Formats: sequence, C-alpha cells, structure tokens
Amino acid sequence: MTTGAGQKDRKPKKITIEVDDEKFEVEERSMTVSELLALIDLDPEESYLVELHGQGSQKKYEGADEEIKLHNGIRFVSADRAPAEVA
Repeated sequence: MTTGAGQKDRKPKKITIEVDDEKFEVEERSMTVSELLALIDLDPEESYLVELHGQGSQKKYEGADEEIKLHNGIRFVSADRAPAEVA
C-alpha cells in the first residue's frame, strides 16, 4: 500500500531506550514517567526517573504524568522518593 508519491506505508521505527540498565525497544517517541516506570515494575508514587546525559549531567523527572520526549539510546535510572532511613 502506498500513501502517494511512491511512499510506502511502514511501521514506526522502533528505538532502544534504557531504564535501570534494562534495554527496551519502543515505537513511541514520548512516554510519561508512569509509563516508563511501569516497564521496570515500579510505582510512580514511590519512584521517579533521572535521565543520564554525557559527562555526568542529569535531569530529574518527578511528576508521574510528566511527558518525556524519547530518542534512540536515551538512558534513565530510577530513584526512590522516600528518604533513606538512617539506622
């Protein structure tokens, strides 16, 4: 099937993202914090995401409904919302 001018319909290209050292192939170009945390079975009430950039810079995403634009190779780590208890 073509869409005109000889272009063929094609499935959206999958991109690879990484959350807590686990790689996922997704078609979406944006997802919420909740959707990304669900990939690794974490609750957005208890966790948030940190995007890792080169040279040690980071960006926090704390709102569960916060939309994050994705690109191939984007990397995140999860972090606990509750402060660590000191014994």
